[in-house]
Formats: sequence, C-alpha cells, structure tokens
Amino acid sequence: MKRRILIIIGIMILAIPLFWIGNVLTPPPDDESGNGNPALLFFPILACMFVYLVYLTVTICNQFSMRPAVYIIGMTVTFIHVVVSFLYQRSSFLKYKTLLAETYKKEVGHIDWGYIDTITSFMSLHVNSQYFNVNSYFMFLSFAIFLAQLIVYYYKKQVKNI
Repeated sequence: MKRRILIIIGIMILAIPLFWIGNVLTPPPDDESGNGNPALLFFPILACMFVYLVYLTVTICNQFSMRPAVYIIGMTVTFIHVVVSFLYQRSSFLKYKTLLAETYKKEVGHIDWGYIDTITSFMSLHVNSQYFNVNSYFMFLSFAIFLAQLIVYYYKKQVKNI
C-alpha cells in the first residue's frame, strides 16, 4: 500500500510540470501563433496519468472499511469542488476571450468575432492558459478522487451490500 501511495504522490508531482509547461506555451494576446499546438501532446499523457490515479485510489480505498456516509460526504465535497472549479474556469475563459477581442480591436480597429472564435477554439494555442493552470490541476485531482470514491462506493454497495 505504501508503494501505491508513493506512486499517487509521484503522479501528483509529475502532473505539475505538465500543467505549468502547457500554461507557458500560451502566446501573449497580441502575438501571432505558429502552426500547431505542442501542449496537445500533454493530453494523452495526462489522460493515462488520470486513469492510473483513479485505479490506484480505488485499490487503496478498497482496503479500508469505511461507512457509506464517508463515501457520500467525500463524493459530495469533491463533486462540489469540480462544479465550482468548472464554473470558475468558464468565467475565466470568457474574460480571456474578451481580452483577446479588445487586444485585436486595438491592433486592427475592429473586432472580428469569427477570428476570435477561431483562436479560442479547443485546439487553439491561444487558450492553453485556460486548460493548463492551477485550477485545472486541482480539478484533475478532485475529479480523479471523485471517480475513485464513486467506483468504490458502488462496488461495495453492489457486491458487499453496505
């Protein structure tokens, strides 16, 4: 079990530079972007880390006998954190989109919303700071914990009739 906990801590530590580098790869609002988005290479790595983090957390939680109320409280708290973080992320994204539009207006004289929508699409280099930041890092961890608790709770409810 100590080995699994150390691996979880290692995943948490290794994810920090991936989120940081992804954030650093965002060009300034008044800068042109190149071809491609190298930060997208981090998504598969983070996805694998996420799945393994959930798996390890499930195996550790299965070793403890906790009352159902503990799982329900844990799931509620982590779910609330994920929802609030998502709402904050959305608000931050809309503010950033407005900042890009204002910067574009200063340079060109008008706002081309088609262009702004293009550079703020999912795969755009201009929104890396919105996907790779401290908030999204904690969302990553909270959602992994939430899923692990949900899996353990339903497994124990179905198999062990807690």
